[in-house]
Amino acid sequence: MPRSERPSLDDLRTLLAVVDAGTETAAAKQLGITQPVVNRRLRVFRYGRTLIQTRANEVELTDAGREALPAIRRLVQAYDHLQQFLAGRRREPNVLRVGIGSSASQFYLARALAGLQQRLPDWDVHTRVLRGQDRIAGVVDGTLDLAIVSHSPVQVDSIARWACHTRGELEIRELPQLPLCVIARHRTPEAEQLQSVLAGQTVPATLLGRCRLAGLDQESGVRRQLENLLRGRRLRLQFVQEAGGWLGVKEFVRQGLCAGLMPLALLSPEDQEHLVIRRLPTALAVGHRIVHRQDADSEALAEAKTALSQAADEFQREVERRWQGLL
Repeated sequence: MPRSERPSLDDLRTLLAVVDAGTETAAAKQLGITQPVVNRRLRVFRYGRTLIQTRANEVELTDAGREALPAIRRLVQAYDHLQQFLAGRRREPNVLRVGIGSSASQFYLARALAGLQQRLPDWDVHTRVLRGQDRIAGVVDGTLDLAIVSHSPVQVDSIARWACHTRGELEIRELPQLPLCVIARHRTPEAEQLQSVLAGQTVPATLLGRCRLAGLDQESGVRRQLENLLRGRRLRLQFVQEAGGWLGVKEFVRQGLCAGLMPLALLSPEDQEHLVIRRLPTALAVGHRIVHRQDADSEALAEAKTALSQAADEFQREVERRWQGLL
């Protein structure tokens, strides 16, 4: 029988350590205690509303455990922050954890964070670069307060259900979309294809399906959105090279290896000296979304959403002004 029906703070901290470290042995090493102590602390979670179970000598969360995990994580983190505050190591026990990818970081994220520092001088904002799937799972399990993703709401739903068997507690806010372009180096076969489209017109989906493209790995949220849109028209994108990010795509194209997809925001009018640039239809754009839990209610979260939305709006207007009348 458990020592008490109510877990202590040490019990909760041990549960989080096992979830994060993967095994009782690793958790014991992380906490500086023995494995039998870890096992004893976990007993309280095996009775009543069972939060964990053991399969093949591995500790796993039950559905109830996955549901409770974010609240447990917030409770322990809040206590740790309070301890730091009382010990004089912090002015305020407040941290906002944001999951990001390389895409948003190249656009308006830094601008939003700079604005957020002015709005919330007593808060620390910690950013973590993670794969989109890990960002969504991090919001679900409480390791992140919010995430910026390029995944569609359907994709967010699927990943959240995989992470926690539910997505009902997540809220998604759309950010302004950024236009996408097809680019190719002058005097290449890909450039000749693009030049069949007059400047000012958008690239037809049928032509896009014939282009050999660089970039966007298979896990990219943007790539998945594009593939889903074209699949409905019985078309497929031909990615012949993985370039490791937008700037890698541009370099592949500059070397004449193939065509590429690029956000208009990462190109300048001067690039037209070396590249043929044509815009894609509005439906084929880079769309980012803010994802957070509905039960996450804090001043910082509201301010972060406002700062991101404003920065994205300003950035979108700047891009349109830069290219006005040129494409």
